[in-house]
Amino acid sequence: MITRKRIYLELFDGPVPDASRQLERRGYAVLRGAFSAAEVAELAVDIERIYDRLEADVRNPGLAPELREDFR
Repeated sequence: MITRKRIYLELFDGPVPDASRQLERRGYAVLRGAFSAAEVAELAVDIERIYDRLEADVRNPGLAPELREDFR
């Protein structure tokens, strides 16, 4: 695992957190308790606002409009 010590990245030989293992294996990690329920609700409102306000990514004009919706 790589860790940051001061300003440089270094190899870490100690025990690795389960979330780091999951991130490496599956490409994502669930961090329970990182946000309160109120913070999650606030983030959800902001996400919906952005999806309503901004157009989907148009950098790939060959992609059908309904497929571009996931890319913002």
